[in-house]
Amino acid sequence: MTMRCKVYLDNCCYNRPYDDQKQLRISLETQAKMAIQKAISKGEIELVTSVMLYYENGRNTNKKVERAVSDFMARYGSEYVPENIEEVWEIQAVIESAGLKAADAFHVACAVYSHCDYFITTDDRILKYRTDSVKIVDPIMFVTERRRHRMYTDSENAMICMDILVKAVGVVDAERFVAYMNRESGDYTLSRRRVFDGMSRDELRSELSRYGSEHPRNRCQHCARDAMPTLSGGRMHPIKPPPTRNNLHAEIVRRWRGRLPEVR
Repeated sequence: MTMRCKVYLDNCCYNRPYDDQKQLRISLETQAKMAIQKAISKGEIELVTSVMLYYENGRNTNKKVERAVSDFMARYGSEYVPENIEEVWEIQAVIESAGLKAADAFHVACAVYSHCDYFITTDDRILKYRTDSVKIVDPIMFVTERRRHRMYTDSENAMICMDILVKAVGVVDAERFVAYMNRESGDYTLSRRRVFDGMSRDELRSELSRYGSEHPRNRCQHCARDAMPTLSGGRMHPIKPPPTRNNLHAEIVRRWRGRLPEVR
């Protein structure tokens, strides 16, 4: 029996199928990402999204990819982290001070704030960051851990992921997908670094505030709180802030001692 968990995928992970598939690592991560996506669509994994994901995705020049990613997040996201939660920015500040860029730190902060079990990325810079609050892995590592925590070789992982793909869509469509992916080129991770690496924390906060106000579809029509549309057409509110300091990020407790509410 596989574990049911909560995950946050960053945009590098969402865009992996559209990178250069001639590289073995990218091809394997693409197959693993597809397996994760399938598990999410089946309700086996809970997906968390954020304003940062939508904002960054909206800047993708490949509008076909932008629409596909946006549609998937809107359809299967069970929780949404908006831009106006102060606790998220406090966590982001601590993570950024550890060496991550402002945008990367905000992504991780959203995962920490929403109590995700895993933050899934293909960005080597983020994969080097370590925290006790969320496990940061690439798609292959995640698929490996889900399969009874057994460590597989790269070739075994390729066979596992291809087997999942064949079972999901059949041999013919699986071969068509691989052929189609091989026609794509580029590296989303490098592209996003050119856009976001020079953006400071204050600039990012200003941009996300502007983006959130310009996209009212992420706002609840019945109250002032943010909400995301659900598949049934209703509205889903974002998660509530952690009730006590014991549930906060350990680094936040150390840095912001005296500013956090006392346990009652």
